[in-house]
Amino acid sequence: MIDFRAMTYHDGIDAVENALSRLTILRGEADKDVFGKLKLIMCALEEGNVRTACDGFHAMTALLASQDIRRVSGNIFTDFILDRLILCDNAFSSMAARGEADGVLYEAMRSELAILQPLATLDSETLMDWTRERIRETVKHSPGGPVRDTMSAMASAAWGGAPVKATPPARETAQRQTLMAEQPWLTWTYERGEMKEQYVCDEALEEIYARILESGDWRGAIDDIWNFHASYGSGKFLKSRYFIADGGRLVPMEETAAPETNLYEEQYNVLVDNAIAFMRSGRYAHTLITGGEGTGKTTLAMRVANDLPELRLVVVGERELENIGGYIAEASAQPLRFLFLLDGISPKTAGKCVFSPALPDNVMMFATAVEAEASSLFEQTVNLPYLPIRDYIECVDVILKRCGAIIEQDTVRSACIDAQADTRNKLTAASANVTANMLMSRNALR
Repeated sequence: MIDFRAMTYHDGIDAVENALSRLTILRGEADKDVFGKLKLIMCALEEGNVRTACDGFHAMTALLASQDIRRVSGNIFTDFILDRLILCDNAFSSMAARGEADGVLYEAMRSELAILQPLATLDSETLMDWTRERIRETVKHSPGGPVRDTMSAMASAAWGGAPVKATPPARETAQRQTLMAEQPWLTWTYERGEMKEQYVCDEALEEIYARILESGDWRGAIDDIWNFHASYGSGKFLKSRYFIADGGRLVPMEETAAPETNLYEEQYNVLVDNAIAFMRSGRYAHTLITGGEGTGKTTLAMRVANDLPELRLVVVGERELENIGGYIAEASAQPLRFLFLLDGISPKTAGKCVFSPALPDNVMMFATAVEAEASSLFEQTVNLPYLPIRDYIECVDVILKRCGAIIEQDTVRSACIDAQADTRNKLTAASANVTANMLMSRNALR
């Protein structure tokens, strides 16, 4: 395998430029990409423009240090290559996620792995050595041969009584470049620590990282990489479980823990059993969840997603329903199970968008609506009635305990009865939050 440390800068430039020119699947975007910055450094060294090479190195290092690239290898450049190879969408990962095995893409990725393995061993110290070697060659061939820096040369001449001569411009430029290259360069290496679990498929990711980094020939990992994407998906779906439809794109959203209450336990069991049947390829039903404003329809659906880690949740607001065909197509290209939550639909928009075209096998629909008029479009309807006073008091108690507030039960009960009168018996999970916050505010003022 290529050993960059043992190369002269001439051979190193040729080796790096040759590797970058042969990239296909992971070819970057000109100078905006890390690979583009590396190519710029090589061109500058080849031309003897050390100032541009130094600037390019620091710009490349800034990109490597500031991008959202996880630290797994001990070298931030190697981390970048692994990120582009595994976590970023590319033609090969998308193909594998669809369960396809196009021969051309397969062989292209094999070739890419052979290029990336030695390239991933390149480090900042080697680039620094090549830059200094290039400077030494520039100084050696500058007019008058190698000299010390300008101030030293002038001082020696004056001390000896000789006339002081100005340093030739080429030599002075080389000296300035020498000073620039002698400044400390930020190293790309770091002490490798334990990988923090941040992504939804981290357990599988850790294994695939190890297989690649420990392999003597990365080409042998091609089947492992294909199988990984065929099982866990590609791109953002490797990182996140929850997504929101926004302007034609599925954007990752932060997971939120559902409140720990026993509200609507019967309805929850219906929904979770249905979702489990969907995940097991059994008989399941697309479901409409109805109830008054604030009854917790969305919260209950998200609780189902929270409790089933293998499920991906996509929240689609009513305004995004016109783009739902594209969102479904994006989900259907992944080997994952998706719960689409159509949040706050009306009969008009539901009838136009929900089941046209036919849904793929890996997509199940939940929808929420204040009214039940859209129920004819769904195979199953689950209704969340307003809370009886007993359940309402329990809900307020749960919120208070979660916040660490200690309030007498008689006070809580009295406040809940007042809320019952104010809402005309339309007690909901949302109004329970209002009552709890009011009680905590009063308690804080005492």
